[in-house]
Amino acid sequence: MAVTSAQGTLSVRESTGNIPAARRVRDVSNTIHYLDPNENPFVLLSKAAKTRTVTNSKYEWMEKDLPTKTSLATDTSSTANQGVTTGTAPRFKAQDLVLNTRTGEISLVTSNVDANTIATVRGAGSVSATANASGDNLVIIGTAYPEGGTLGVPRSVTEGFLYNYTQIFRQPFGTTGTESVSENYGGKDKPRLRKENGVYHMMDIERAFIFGNAKLDTATSGLGGTTATPWRTTGGFLEFVTTNAQAAGGTLTEPELETFTQTVFEATGSGMTRTLMAAGTVVSVIDQLGAGRLQTVPSDTTYGIAVKQWITSHGTLNIVKHRLLTPSPYTGYALAVDTEKIAFAKMTERDTMLRENVGTPGDDGWTDEYLTECGFELHNQTAHGILTGVTS
Repeated sequence: MAVTSAQGTLSVRESTGNIPAARRVRDVSNTIHYLDPNENPFVLLSKAAKTRTVTNSKYEWMEKDLPTKTSLATDTSSTANQGVTTGTAPRFKAQDLVLNTRTGEISLVTSNVDANTIATVRGAGSVSATANASGDNLVIIGTAYPEGGTLGVPRSVTEGFLYNYTQIFRQPFGTTGTESVSENYGGKDKPRLRKENGVYHMMDIERAFIFGNAKLDTATSGLGGTTATPWRTTGGFLEFVTTNAQAAGGTLTEPELETFTQTVFEATGSGMTRTLMAAGTVVSVIDQLGAGRLQTVPSDTTYGIAVKQWITSHGTLNIVKHRLLTPSPYTGYALAVDTEKIAFAKMTERDTMLRENVGTPGDDGWTDEYLTECGFELHNQTAHGILTGVTS
């Protein structure tokens, strides 16, 4: 079929209004403006705090807490044998002094009767034997031995073993051969795609470090793994931290924030600072609660992340706005992180890498990918905290 010619229209004088739109050269900036190009403070801070190289896809670590020195009374008597919370009698040993915080009575432990009962001498202090009430707090306040007494029973606290899995994160990208030599606004495709896919790749890891569950599949769950090629995901912050979780229930008040801070700083072995990674709603509420108490931290001391500090007598919260705490209900979340007790666990020789030209040989085009095999590690979960349910 022959191509027909088009007759133009006659005009007195050309103007921007009457020339064909197809003739007009578009004025397009070569800069592509990305929304939120760096939203991975969790990965950034965990790498800065501690990067651990692991040699197994299931990696473990040991933890040890201080011995628990409290229990609850389960009887209502003033007899020598005192009932305590099921299974907690082994916390007490001979010559321990035990204070009932309600009555003020001090008892001297002589032995463990069984896992739920301790044998004591009642009224070992200035307060005479007084009937316990169920739920009374019983606190070990030290030991008392007679002069020339025999050696007591040695006790130790055993270590706990925790684990997580490495997860394989992959981000492939590329173009056809024709597209790779085409001229486009925004510059060449390869450097542009490498930049933006690097951002997407790190954001995937960031989400896993927050929301992920530790999982191993070898064809038992239908998730794609086999015995020869297991499928694994890494557990994140919300899975590990279970103890210090406080619900605001809507409006966050300054006393509620103070209570949350007090709880988070009960364990202070690694210092008196926590990073509070907060959703936008929570940041706005804190800004309104006490603008006079907030201080801006220089960016060169915080790896370039915008940080404000909320200072209390319990400790200091470094507040970071985290834009990946979406959608609802995470828009009302804030995560108090002890950055000294998290780590980025990278599989040996599998830290983030750009793999070039990994497409099928013979393809008319090119394909690169970012690949990282890594996992999240969190120590002593009681040193961290989760605030939820903030709406205003």
